[in-house]
Amino acid sequence: MESTKTQKMVLAAMLAALGMILNLIEIPYPFAPWLNLDLSEIVVLVAISTLGFIPALFVCICKFVVSILFKGPVGPMAIGQIVALIASLSICVTYSLLARKIDPEKNLKNYFLDMVLTMLVFAFIMFVINYFFVTPTYLMQNRHGIQIYLLQLIFKHLINNMVQIFQFRNFYLFITLWTSYF
Repeated sequence: MESTKTQKMVLAAMLAALGMILNLIEIPYPFAPWLNLDLSEIVVLVAISTLGFIPALFVCICKFVVSILFKGPVGPMAIGQIVALIASLSICVTYSLLARKIDPEKNLKNYFLDMVLTMLVFAFIMFVINYFFVTPTYLMQNRHGIQIYLLQLIFKHLINNMVQIFQFRNFYLFITLWTSYF
């Protein structure tokens, strides 16, 4: 049976409601209590894989608005909700772009490949956002936090550069000694 526009709209609204409810449930990780497991991303995956990009975008925006209204801004400048919205949108965009190249409706293997690649891209995007945007924003709450963060970055890059120079010198000495025997 063909699904009509009304059926798709109702299913999108039901998934949005489910996503909003799951977004309000907070399950902290045992090893990092400041992080919460967000089960509402499962709803986004279901919406993008069954209904398409626009209904999944509707689910993401509904989750964002309800989170702002009920939880209030999380962190400075509502960074918690903004990052959650970026996470959901990255899942939607990545899945829809990959679905054009890898047809997930063709067989189960393509579907799982699309999901795995979507999650890998999602993890990479979230790593970059957390490293360059979220961590410095949270550290800026503390007056000395940004200074400590910048010092750590400087020392990390200095140590990495010194290790690379040391490795290059050892490699250069090795090549010089090795070629001198021949």
